[in-house]
Amino acid sequence: MVDWLMNRAHSYIYTTAVPAALAAANLAAVAAIAADDGRRQRLAENIVLFRMLLADTDLTLGESATAIQPLLLDSSAKALEISRALMARGFWVAAIRPPTVPTPRLRITLSAAHDAAQITALAQALRELA
Repeated sequence: MVDWLMNRAHSYIYTTAVPAALAAANLAAVAAIAADDGRRQRLAENIVLFRMLLADTDLTLGESATAIQPLLLDSSAKALEISRALMARGFWVAAIRPPTVPTPRLRITLSAAHDAAQITALAQALRELA
């Protein structure tokens, strides 16, 4: 039976090795990460800027030093409302609600590709909408 399954089960036969192209892409990604510290530095600066721009507000940011900045809200309805309003202004910020998370929130994802003007505009929009 084992021999038959090993030779006939397509899900086993076709998933035993990582495709060479995927392995090469992963190696290239690791090399790019190792070679360019500038993007990590820009991302770190963007995180600090975003948190600083909202520090003097009543908005509750979750504790995070990562690219994902959770903005905690009182209700799922409010999370959806703000997410939709941000989309109308050109910002894609997902509303994450229970049961996925215990507290409704906006999942703000920053990247090194964002510039200070974009982050400032997002912070201003959050101040106005929340």
